[in-house]
Amino acid sequence: MIKFIVITNLLIFILMGIDKFLAVKNLSRIPEKYLLLIGLISGFGGILSMFIFRHKTRKTKFLIVFILGLIFNIFIISKVGLL
Repeated sequence: MIKFIVITNLLIFILMGIDKFLAVKNLSRIPEKYLLLIGLISGFGGILSMFIFRHKTRKTKFLIVFILGLIFNIFIISKVGLL
């Protein structure tokens, strides 16, 4: 389960970086629904990417979803017994 959390957090971090790059280059972007869906299960990577890439920082729904994802991650880790 920990591998799942690490992989999804890396995935959202990378996707947010790619989406920021595409936005700067004015190219076709990753749909928000995919970023939000993955962000719901991987909060830390989403929050970190928001501030490192300065991407989606004005969109409150992203911060809310990423915080919920972070809570989900903490819950799963606590159930597995690593916290």
